[in-house]
Amino acid sequence: MTKLLLIYGGLFAVIWTVFKLTRRQNNPFKNVFFWSALLLASGGLTVFIFYWFTRNFFGAPPEDGWNRKFYDNGKPLTEFFASEGKIEGYYKYHYPNGQLWFLKKYKNGVEVDTSYSYYENGQISSIQIFKDSKSISEINYAENGFKKSERYNPIDTLQDNYNITYFPNGQKEFETHINNKTFEGSGIYYYSSGQVKYQGQYKNGRKNGVWLHLDSLTANIIDRDTFDFKTDR
Repeated sequence: MTKLLLIYGGLFAVIWTVFKLTRRQNNPFKNVFFWSALLLASGGLTVFIFYWFTRNFFGAPPEDGWNRKFYDNGKPLTEFFASEGKIEGYYKYHYPNGQLWFLKKYKNGVEVDTSYSYYENGQISSIQIFKDSKSISEINYAENGFKKSERYNPIDTLQDNYNITYFPNGQKEFETHINNKTFEGSGIYYYSSGQVKYQGQYKNGRKNGVWLHLDSLTANIIDRDTFDFKTDR
């Protein structure tokens, strides 16, 4: 705080002196141009100071060449190569024990191809695929190796969005196939045994028509629910 006060005080003194000498005024405070110059200079200095202290928070461009950071214990934290202020190639992020946490690939500063994340024990946590700078698919895993969720969101509007969640035992819990353009498709809920529990159709991304509730053992219809997509009720 003391340094900031000295900086602003010095700026004020410089502008005051310049106006006093160049305009030969005993009291520059009476000159509107003095106040205009002081406000402009102070505003510019404030913006610069704000940027200086927050540049890392907002993501300053990386320096060209290899960028490496380390934990206090000497283990690698991050590692990547940059060209013209943009990341090129693989970006690695590690846990404090040295285990790889994230492995991503960049081209011209944009994430491409396949990225991976890991648990601290080395078990794969997720796999994500990018196309045209957009994430089109992702699989998430539990630490025991079973899938937790899976999605496929194609860029092509003629293909279906495909989403699945899983029970802790690896069995499907819920899945949808929804058209990427019309938002129409099917939805299925499962029992942890793998048997279908509840199924029906979507329209405009909402439940629509008859949804069937099935018995967990016999698969017989227990109940029917009819939905209106306009209200989802």
